[in-house]
Amino acid sequence: MVALVSDLRRAGVGFRSLHEALDTTTPGGRLVFHVFAAQLEHPYVIAGVNVVAAESGEAARAIVQHNRRTLARGLVEKEQGVSLSDREVDALIERGAVRQFDAMFTYTAVGEAAEVAAYLTWFQGLSGADALVTAHQAPDLDQRLATLEVAAHWGPPRG
Repeated sequence: MVALVSDLRRAGVGFRSLHEALDTTTPGGRLVFHVFAAQLEHPYVIAGVNVVAAESGEAARAIVQHNRRTLARGLVEKEQGVSLSDREVDALIERGAVRQFDAMFTYTAVGEAAEVAAYLTWFQGLSGADALVTAHQAPDLDQRLATLEVAAHWGPPRG
């Protein structure tokens, strides 16, 4: 697109977008176009990741299992109007009946502070993100704040 607009300009033809307020026949329009073009050359990438931190990896994994149960139970009970035990919910999860919820946990930093930091560093490298948006999954406020505290102390590697 940038090359096309440049070729048009050299030929004495301006570009005017029908959908955006962009008109390269004016100095201001050319400035805006070049700012957009520069951003497209080096896009800013933001990636999202779940964070579940606790005093131990086992406690963090228990929180993830609690979250999976809560989501699955909510879906089934709402749709079918029945109450389910933890065992029944676990059986649904094992059979893959609520697979869409497991997909929500695909990228989740789980564990104690060092494990979470290592995962966040790995995930940022995998995604090529300039910034990470973290979702702090915990069943209560104290656990959510503890998870937030861990993530707040992590910083992306400086390059």
